[in-house]
Amino acid sequence: MSDVHVTVEPEVPLLRGLLHAVSCPVALITGGVLAWLAPTPRTAVALLIMSTGFAAIFGTSGIYHRVSHRWSPTARRRARQADHAMIFLGMATSYTAIWLVALDGWISDAVLVYCWCAAVLGMLSKVWFLDARPSRHITAYIGFGLVGLVVVPSLWESMGASGVAMMLAGGLIIALGAVMYANQRPNPIPRWVGHHELFHATTVIGYVLFVGAIANFALR
Repeated sequence: MSDVHVTVEPEVPLLRGLLHAVSCPVALITGGVLAWLAPTPRTAVALLIMSTGFAAIFGTSGIYHRVSHRWSPTARRRARQADHAMIFLGMATSYTAIWLVALDGWISDAVLVYCWCAAVLGMLSKVWFLDARPSRHITAYIGFGLVGLVVVPSLWESMGASGVAMMLAGGLIIALGAVMYANQRPNPIPRWVGHHELFHATTVIGYVLFVGAIANFALR
């Protein structure tokens, strides 16, 4: 009599993806309101780019985690690819927004070009290497983010200490979430909240700090 091997899928916390699903429309509304209050068209565009980029992350994540389980395996895999790829898009749009309102000079321009080239390659990597170990993906995300340190001196001159502090805090919080995601812990309330939910929370906090830094600088 042959042995029968049954694959048991791990239990997914009940709140998986809910925070991102709610944050998507909130980010769009916030971006619209801040853009309306912006003193110049350039600032308005920057705020819309930042908020739309994060809304794309949140919305795609919400669809993948809350809805795609009803789809075919192929469609669900495509949704997973889009979910992971949006992180690179969000990083590029975030830098673009900062570049529009607070940066100048060839170094900042070079970093902008690098960010978009890296974002395109990163999104393509999600098509080719989606099933690679989480730690490899996280290394790419953090490596992408670290290039922003190059423009910190310029940001300090334009946005001041408070703006730089908010930007760095947002980046560090998201990096902490990425580490939790890669290590797949902690899982404080497994039935409701696991490491993935904590990772999602850090991205929302990061967005609040990033857009808050730009709004505080541009609308004062």
